Amino acid sequence: MGDITIRKATPDDTRRLLEIYSYYVENTAITFEYDVPSVDEFSRSYRASIDRVQGITFTVPSREVQDKASAKIDILEKQITEAQQKLEALSSKISDILYDYLQ
Repeated sequence: MGDITIRKATPDDTRRLLEIYSYYVENTAITFEYDVPSVDEFSRSYRASIDRVQGITFTVPSREVQDKASAKIDILEKQITEAQQKLEALSSKISDILYDYLQ
């Protein structure tokens, strides 16, 4: 994976940002909007937001911490998959036992 550059959005980004935003309007409740705004409506909203936000600073965990978290998630996902497989096997056994018992 290459380097990631974060930059301030420009008016030229409006259409692409709206494309991304429209997914969340149409498929989630996170935006609290029912309809995708027009480019003009979105642009006005975008300008108002940019004017209010002069700079954002945030801290992210070190790469080492991120790698440890990712490894832990991989382990947990494997354990979940194994548990789901065991549950499916048990469900099948229960069905077989009930079938035999009720015959």
